[in-house]
Amino acid sequence: ALARSGVRVSAYDASPKMVGVANSKLSSEPFCLRVQFSVLRNEHLFKLEGLFDGALSNFAGLNCSLDWSGIADELARLVKPGGHLLLCVLGRMCLWEMVHSLLRGRFRKAFRRTRRGPTIARIDGSSLKIIYTSVSEARQLFASGFQLCGWRGVGVFVPPSYCEPYLLGRKRMLNLLASLDSWLAHLPGVRCWGDHILLDFVRREA
Repeated sequence: ALARSGVRVSAYDASPKMVGVANSKLSSEPFCLRVQFSVLRNEHLFKLEGLFDGALSNFAGLNCSLDWSGIADELARLVKPGGHLLLCVLGRMCLWEMVHSLLRGRFRKAFRRTRRGPTIARIDGSSLKIIYTSVSEARQLFASGFQLCGWRGVGVFVPPSYCEPYLLGRKRMLNLLASLDSWLAHLPGVRCWGDHILLDFVRREA
């Protein structure tokens, strides 16, 4: 989508399979887009050179990395002064997850995000270390190179994908929940309950 709007995109993922899927979709585009997909872990940003107008980390990929401080330093090196850094990360208090887990008697899972330090999550039969960082912690970790200028919840009212069976055939309700997300998910006291949090940083002037 960014490339279609004229932005030159360098996109990275730790999974070769994910990059392969992205390249396959790119080959089906009717126009030649200025986008390149490559395999790269967050911890290996030191391999990149040059300056970027901005950066985006999506799908909570950063939550799978334990060294946020090192990543913050590398991003400060790569992003131009005044450029935006958008981080879409897992929130520490997902209301949908808490309610869904409590109703199913899974009390440990209901409050797993509130625990300090890495948490073991199981995805498709594989174990993965996940770290849940608060907004204040993220602000502090990126403070040397970036200023947090705003943040909002993502999926405060719209439920996570595992709740999809409960909403089948209820398009009107889903549209209402999506509208509530658009209208209210930026408000203090509301935004912290999102499945994800979108942090908007700006690179400080050198």
